[in-house]
Amino acid sequence: MRMQRERKNLRSQIQLGRFPKKFVAFLSFSSDDAELVVHKILPRLNSELQQKTGTSRVLLCSGDSNFRPGYSLGEEIIRCIEDSAVIVLAVSKRFCQKEWCRKEVQEIYDQNKPLILLF
Repeated sequence: MRMQRERKNLRSQIQLGRFPKKFVAFLSFSSDDAELVVHKILPRLNSELQQKTGTSRVLLCSGDSNFRPGYSLGEEIIRCIEDSAVIVLAVSKRFCQKEWCRKEVQEIYDQNKPLILLF
């Protein structure tokens, strides 16, 4: 019963634009996996989040669409992680080999963010 109330309250905050974070989730992935992630995973995940929360605004942050030009990659990673409630990692062999992906994981750990892993 309590969890149901909390979910309803969270949904209401998102719908009214009062959610404490800009994004529900940040999707982290290797640029080598961009084709799959950008065209398959990201749209479906964002659509599911919108459907579950009853809102049409973008709820999922990803570097390709949310990093600001002219800012350092490191600053943008930190900002996007800070602006998101949960982090979703699209883990692949290439993800594990990329230095920037490892830096993102370290920042997620440093910020003590909840993680969802996609393999």
